[in-house]
Amino acid sequence: MKVPLKPTNNYWKSPTMALSSNRDRFFLVGFILLFTPFFLLIFQPFGVNNYDPTHRIGLQLIVSATGFGVVNALTLAFFEFFIAPMCFPAPSRLLFVGRLALELILVATITFIFYNWLGNVHDWSWSSYWGFIRDVSLMSIIPITMLGLYFGYRNSYQAVQAYEVALTDSADDLIWLEPSHGSERLAVLPQHLLYLEAQDNYVAIFYLRDQRVLKLLMRTTLKRMEQQLQDHNIKRCHRSFLVNMDQINEVKVHQQQVRLRLHSSDVWLPVSKSYLSQLKDWSLFASNS
Repeated sequence: MKVPLKPTNNYWKSPTMALSSNRDRFFLVGFILLFTPFFLLIFQPFGVNNYDPTHRIGLQLIVSATGFGVVNALTLAFFEFFIAPMCFPAPSRLLFVGRLALELILVATITFIFYNWLGNVHDWSWSSYWGFIRDVSLMSIIPITMLGLYFGYRNSYQAVQAYEVALTDSADDLIWLEPSHGSERLAVLPQHLLYLEAQDNYVAIFYLRDQRVLKLLMRTTLKRMEQQLQDHNIKRCHRSFLVNMDQINEVKVHQQQVRLRLHSSDVWLPVSKSYLSQLKDWSLFASNS
């Protein structure tokens, strides 16, 4: 019996799904928004209490700690929703480590600026700035570890579900998708496969599992995926997209531009003119074209 998911030969070069969805990004931003003031108020590190053992938590400290939480959360939101999708569209594990390092530097920089503005300190020395990078990185070890454990548990749970699919369904009912290199594979039922999108040297596979849309990055080409799926009702609708024809729910035609929406997704897929002919035999498409 084959298994649906296996690790690739090179751990650091294999793609990672960490923080690849908006749901995970919102989770990260919300977690930091709550964690930062909690950590500053409870542990009072880095001279927050001016090293006074008799210091008590007051309104000013609560407001200041909350302000740092808001600033950190907004900085992370800007990075995760605008910078990361452009600079790290399909990162390997090694690039993801670099992404985290860049994110920490950005958060430390904004925190440094906010600290000098809030406290009217005007300590713009390089030594103070490098100290902020060190302190913010140390403080971030706890939330990064906690989030890493959570995402690891969730991914392991999804892998177990994939094994259950392979065990409960016969091999003939499953679609097996394999990369160009490596041993990682995905097993999915035909009715659960939604669409595939080319992303640089990877293909993003979108599929259903427990009524949720999941995404898996696989190092391969869309042409190779098209060849593997030629026996199924999955067609090329664009040079960057393959779509499961059985999942199409709506066709929209506007100013000679055609788009498709699927049953289980709010994403609209583009249709190129060169691929219109092979989609014409689909009834809902034909009635809207």
